[in-house]
Amino acid sequence: AEYIDITELLDIEDYYKTDVHWRQEKIVDVAEKIGQTMGITLSGDYKINTLPQKFYGVYFGQSALNLPGETMQYLSNETLEACTVYNYENNQTLGIYDLEKAKGDDAYELFLSGPVSLLKIENSTTTEERELIVFRDSFGSSIAPLLVDAYAKVTLVDIRYMDRNQIGNYIDFTNQDVLFLYST
Repeated sequence: AEYIDITELLDIEDYYKTDVHWRQEKIVDVAEKIGQTMGITLSGDYKINTLPQKFYGVYFGQSALNLPGETMQYLSNETLEACTVYNYENNQTLGIYDLEKAKGDDAYELFLSGPVSLLKIENSTTTEERELIVFRDSFGSSIAPLLVDAYAKVTLVDIRYMDRNQIGNYIDFTNQDVLFLYST
């Protein structure tokens, strides 16, 4: 295992003012550093999309301040648009971004449909056979899409919602890259 120090790449502008989470459009350099350390090359070529509604994060409702809504953006390209995401909890296949959830109470659920215990992203645009397993919390939802360029399959496990004894029933740990990515 190797520690990947991303702290020097993060500053206050990489986070929402009304929420603890990363702004996806601000962490491309973080994904590139993770990728470089893991021996993969990422395209970094993205289109920036903006949600039509304002984002009001968890701090908006918790503070006594009259905070303004924020612009929420997400990144796309041909690869991300071609990926499919299988949700083991509801046996549904969706895309990387869930625009319906973005209209709900927590627009951050736009990224990979929010807090889900187990997801599988399949990338049909790559000739690579590499696989990645990401043990993550909600922060992994916005950065994982930025890592799919180099992988045919990315499995995301949120052990806050999944019994660790069940993981082996869904994942065969054979020759995959593994990333533990938690919190800020």
